[in-house]
Amino acid sequence: MISRPNCEIFTRMAAKPPKSLKPSKQVKSDLTKQKFVDIALRLFAKKGYAETTMRDLAKEADVSLGSFYYYFSSKEEIINEYYNRTFIELEKGTLQICGVTTKFEKRLIQFIQLRFETFIPQRSLVVALSSVAVDPNSNLSPFTEGTKEIRLKTFDLIQNLIEGSDLKAHAKIERHLKSLLWYYLLALIFYWVFDSSEKTKKSFELNERLTPFIVKLIRASRLPFAGTVLNPIIKIMDDYLTEA
Repeated sequence: MISRPNCEIFTRMAAKPPKSLKPSKQVKSDLTKQKFVDIALRLFAKKGYAETTMRDLAKEADVSLGSFYYYFSSKEEIINEYYNRTFIELEKGTLQICGVTTKFEKRLIQFIQLRFETFIPQRSLVVALSSVAVDPNSNLSPFTEGTKEIRLKTFDLIQNLIEGSDLKAHAKIERHLKSLLWYYLLALIFYWVFDSSEKTKKSFELNERLTPFIVKLIRASRLPFAGTVLNPIIKIMDDYLTEA
């Protein structure tokens, strides 16, 4: 049985939680940053990315322009934060996919489907960003230095799909597989952006129908008679895909 003095001690402890349970300054800062990102994404989707200014974002967040700049120095930085959010979902999902099957065809189909799904909650935003992303001078282009980090991380995920799978390819093709599959992913995302079918159903169907043939072509690179066609293609990939 607990004595009365001890009960009083527990009562005082319950009434006054330890200081460690109070949100830290870092936690508050992170929550504010997350709030600003959510506000910005909504405004980008509603007004358009190019048409929205940092002053608009500060006004929408009901803070001074300086306060908003404290957390984000540019609109591009906000979008990269959004990309990183979706990438975390993609990364977790990819690990699950690799743990379920070793069949590369299934892995790739599910990976592309997962990428669509990570974008769906902010589809209107992704559509709004598409015109900016295709601009080679934009920091949001998938080929620029501004998006290099997320690009390299995606390469690593694609490599994870390849490793431990049943995929076999010509040795000279293997060194370009990450780049080739990344370009293929971009092509399907581009199709998804312009897909007007209900719930972008056609994009998911295209992935399920086309991807198996892409994988078959990769496997066919190991066939003896493929050399005459493959060698010039490999030379082209060596010349143009190394920078990706």
